[in-house]
Amino acid sequence: MILTHNKINHFILFLLLLVLPIDMINGILLENHVNLPISISQIHKIIILGLMLFKLSFEPNKLDVIFFAFAALFIGSLIESFRSLKFGFLFSDFIKVTKYLNIPIAFFYFKGVIKTNDEALLKDIFRFVRFSYWVLAINISLKVFNLGYPMYDYGNIGTRGFFYAGNEISSLLLVTSSIIGYQYWEIEKNRVKFFRFFFLNLFLAILVSSKTVFLGVFIVFLLITTNIRTFKIKINTLKRILFFLLVIFPTIIYSVFKLMAKSAIMVRVQYFWEKLDFITFVFSSRNLFTLQMFQIYDSTYTLTQKILGGGQNYYESKLKHIIEIDLMDIFFGYGYLGATMFVLMICFLVAQSSMLKKHLIFPYARLTYFMVILLFVISSIAGHIFNSGIAGNFIGLLFALMYLRKNEEQHTL
Repeated sequence: MILTHNKINHFILFLLLLVLPIDMINGILLENHVNLPISISQIHKIIILGLMLFKLSFEPNKLDVIFFAFAALFIGSLIESFRSLKFGFLFSDFIKVTKYLNIPIAFFYFKGVIKTNDEALLKDIFRFVRFSYWVLAINISLKVFNLGYPMYDYGNIGTRGFFYAGNEISSLLLVTSSIIGYQYWEIEKNRVKFFRFFFLNLFLAILVSSKTVFLGVFIVFLLITTNIRTFKIKINTLKRILFFLLVIFPTIIYSVFKLMAKSAIMVRVQYFWEKLDFITFVFSSRNLFTLQMFQIYDSTYTLTQKILGGGQNYYESKLKHIIEIDLMDIFFGYGYLGATMFVLMICFLVAQSSMLKKHLIFPYARLTYFMVILLFVISSIAGHIFNSGIAGNFIGLLFALMYLRKNEEQHTL
């Protein structure tokens, strides 16, 4: 049985390696208006989720949590279908629910794999992250050769490589780069690799031309280098800090500013800065969509829909699109029940990682701790984090890494 489980784990990791290449193919098909009833990317991800759920079936408590979460998120769609006597949207709502469940399923799965202390599996997990990062980085870099698709159609601004979901690319870059960057800084203690990697990701963020991912890269790599628990003031350390603040940091800022001054991201930022107030600029008009949706919510949602939601299709039919703030999208799609579950999940991850990071034996707990908070903040500004079809498995892995013990670190980059 153990051998069988190991074979399934290795097969799942093999399928995970193919996630981004298949998403590229899917992006090319969609950009060329080849619309299949269910995309090859969705089929691939459903197979992976099915295999993960099969693995979790040997841990009934975890499977019960997933089943309850699915029932809680899908019940609104079922009620709405019987109320309206329309059933065609149920499959679409089912797919969208699985996107929200992707992260907890991947989290439970990777937590179980990490706790097996299987050296080969641990190495495969980090190979999966590294391979996926470079597939993404190469896609973004194609912008230099005028290949790939723009992030924003107007002005041919930014890039998403050959992927279709541009907003999800930003979260994927932040998550994969945070894991690799953290390894360079905290695990390998290789400062040269770390700073090279930092500048590479700044360059990629500029190509993407998203203010969220650009600021996100800065914040992530700053947080990686900031460990209050192990910080000690020494004369030599103080000299290095002062040198960095007075010489290196201003040089970096000036260089980045000169590089960005005529870039697409600055053109876009300047355009919206001149047209919008500060709050609306930060939220890219999502705050206005939220106010609009609350008016619709108060006038059209029944008490049942307010508590259980009416499903994603019902919500989108009211606003004609989503707000792109994850908590608000969950609230309007899945009601108070869905929003409460989401907040409880975030609270659990913060509390658990906060407790584990106090112990040196869990070196990745600090990464999980600040990334949970950062991703929640980003999801509250730009959305497409906790329902990301592309980044979901990576986010689940990132959260599960807090359980990786120091004596189990037998992986190499």
